[in-house]
Amino acid sequence: MVNPYEAPGVDPDEATTQHGLIERGRMLVIAISIAELATNAFNLYTMPTLQRMLSNAIYAALLYFLYRGKTWARLALIVLFALGVTASLWLFGRPLLETPNIWFIAVLLSNVASAIVLARSSSVALFQRHQRQPPPLENEDDDEDDADADA
Repeated sequence: MVNPYEAPGVDPDEATTQHGLIERGRMLVIAISIAELATNAFNLYTMPTLQRMLSNAIYAALLYFLYRGKTWARLALIVLFALGVTASLWLFGRPLLETPNIWFIAVLLSNVASAIVLARSSSVALFQRHQRQPPPLENEDDDEDDADADA
């Protein structure tokens, strides 16, 4: 059976390392998705509006496409996280937000971390490349040869 993480002619140790990086990228994408969905769900719970519902639906769709390996979704999320960080930092100096609460700071830090991980992580890039590749098909000719050898 063909190992989906191993290219022909690749050293097995290198394939194992690559598999580990792909798994790390998958876990990072899942962690970012959970953090973002939990944040959005809490924000929707505290102030349910149509705008927040649409925002949550857009984020959920972007996170789905991020997991499926779409580069445009990763870039869109990086831009959205960066805009969120910029807006949050802008609000720090305004009288509208005299004392930022812990939730505000947690969301700010989550957005910073998510933007950096999505922009800089080679594991996430490798996971996305792996997601875009179709799984290898087992060669049916090999199955026929095995059946002939057994007979």
